[in-house]
Amino acid sequence: MVEIRKGIIKTKHSSIEKLENFFTEGLGKDLDGLLYIAYPIIKISETISSIDALWLSEKYGVVVFDLIEEDNDKLLKQERTSYQDDLYYEIKNKLSGTKELRTGRELAVAINILTFSPFIRKSEDEEQRILSEIEELETWGDSKLYQALISSIQSVIKLKAEKTRTYIRKASSKGAIVRDMENTMANLDHEQETAVISFTDGIQRIRGLAGSGKTIILALKASYIHATNPSADIAITFNTRSLRGFFERLIRKFFLYQVGEEPDWSKINIIQAWGSPKSVGMYYEYCLEAKIPYMDLDGARSLKFMNGSLNTEFSEICKKALAESSEKIIEGKYDYILVDEAQDLDQYFLQICSKMIKGKDKNKNLIYAYDELQKLNNAEPLPPPTEIFGKTIKEDDKILHKCYRNSKPILVTAHALGFGIYREKGIVQLFNNTKLWEDVGYKEKNGNRIEPGKEVILCRNEASSPLYLEGIDDIEELIQFQYFENSKEQAQWVANEIKRNLQEEELLPEDLLVINPIAVTTRKEVGIIREVLHSMNINSHIAGDINVDKFFEENSITFTGINRAKGNEAAMVYIINAQDCFSEENINTKIKRNILFTAITRSKGWIRVCGVGDSMKKLTKEFEEVKNKNFCLEFPYPSPEKLKEMEQIYRDVTPKEEKAIGDDEKALKRVANIAKGIKHGTRSIEDYPEHQDILKKISKEND
Repeated sequence: MVEIRKGIIKTKHSSIEKLENFFTEGLGKDLDGLLYIAYPIIKISETISSIDALWLSEKYGVVVFDLIEEDNDKLLKQERTSYQDDLYYEIKNKLSGTKELRTGRELAVAINILTFSPFIRKSEDEEQRILSEIEELETWGDSKLYQALISSIQSVIKLKAEKTRTYIRKASSKGAIVRDMENTMANLDHEQETAVISFTDGIQRIRGLAGSGKTIILALKASYIHATNPSADIAITFNTRSLRGFFERLIRKFFLYQVGEEPDWSKINIIQAWGSPKSVGMYYEYCLEAKIPYMDLDGARSLKFMNGSLNTEFSEICKKALAESSEKIIEGKYDYILVDEAQDLDQYFLQICSKMIKGKDKNKNLIYAYDELQKLNNAEPLPPPTEIFGKTIKEDDKILHKCYRNSKPILVTAHALGFGIYREKGIVQLFNNTKLWEDVGYKEKNGNRIEPGKEVILCRNEASSPLYLEGIDDIEELIQFQYFENSKEQAQWVANEIKRNLQEEELLPEDLLVINPIAVTTRKEVGIIREVLHSMNINSHIAGDINVDKFFEENSITFTGINRAKGNEAAMVYIINAQDCFSEENINTKIKRNILFTAITRSKGWIRVCGVGDSMKKLTKEFEEVKNKNFCLEFPYPSPEKLKEMEQIYRDVTPKEEKAIGDDEKALKRVANIAKGIKHGTRSIEDYPEHQDILKKISKEND
């Protein structure tokens, strides 16, 4: 069977349809391999275009189809020869860049150019002719190189390996493991590649777990759009400012590899979602286009507090901007808009993006990606596209089932603690939609259906969590929970471990990341560790201090709060003060659990969860239970009624509610002090005639 992957088709629609039919229903249906349509990108005679169709076969190597729709024998016989010669050499040059595909000075794979012209001859005659030509081709001498061939055509070789790591001397060091892991992940899988290449009229959403490759897919997709349509105005927007440099690097690499020249950056705008007069962003541009007032963070906070909303500040101002511009005609600025981290931006921002697209059909050419489980309690982080953009839109939905960043032990631990699966007081949050477990790569161990009130055992398999690190390092090395008596002891241990990572385990400073869960305390909490590192002559920085758009710095250890950590990853992640993510309180328990989940899933290699006090002991106890269950989630599945109860008990609170709860707590403390004073004779109950009954009750309960 031949798998077909279709890109942006501009011409030759009829011939493409005939070629597809040949491989799916016609005489070629028994052939195997991959058929790319309108992909990859090539440059012939200074013209950038996509190949009509390219078939990769383990038996025949590379077969390029030159599609002709004109009914003209002269064109077929004479004028195509020069073009096909150029086509051959372009493909050969592209493949020659992959060392595995060379034997000495020769290419180790056969390249064949075949003409397919279903409208010059009868379709059935053309199918028989093309099948005969295929069967007469020489077979490929070394089909073991098939994966290298796919990788070369995908143009993603070395895109994921930012460092050459030529300094490595120990074959089994962590640095060597990271190097090998980066080389192993050179190929896109089927789901990722399809998401990069495929285009349909209408909305496209790409969803999956953190670490499933969404950001890389968007970067490659933007570069592909630019190559095939260089006059198009493209915007890429996101929540985490440090992603800007990441997108620039990937787009440049991909475009240089495909086309051999620098992208036209005047046509590609990589901008943050919010923006300001000093730093352009999508929301800021929309305010200019719609001629409505721009609102900064302080204004957004005031608006959110006034509305008493659970939405983020950014969500509130986007909602307000849409309301203020509802009667205005927005011309739009871009032909394509790609949105990353949409789960942190929500539907109002996506509606703004749709209005910023040129033309009457505002829903066209909008592509957005989001983490399926960034908010663990939600069945859908975002409403369906039909609810966001209207029921008449066309939608293409791509789900990425594999998580490449996190090994199974780390990902299951993150989910177990995030949901509170093994928490003494019970689960904190869970999916409303049980099907979501399968979408994110879990299966019931015994094949049972998930039913309320019944025990389930949910496990991940190799297909959803590739075994890159498992089997190389044991579980005790992959993930560790460390308890300390105080912050100073924690700081010394983390600093010593970082020194060992650098000096003995051959990791780079850029491979290391230290996360403090509570953003507002980060500067204070990381200070003691940074002082110890400074005494060891190890450089460090707080993300965003030097450059707000840059997360990692060369030859420097990165420290960060949780907000800036989103969207980033590192080989070795240290989470300090993890006890701050444990709470016996009902209010905002989910938020703290979600913070811990996000922090743990930043690791693409190893994780060290550190903390102090009794709360850290309780978190460690939960982790030990995850290990005891062999990194599966085993629990009685709550009923719908229980899920609703959990949503109420562990709900997020609005700013107004939070203030009211704080005022209530202060009032309760004052009442307790009065009751205590009455009990010890320093106050008289007669002074509180309207509240004597409640004060007597409190005093009696405290006896």
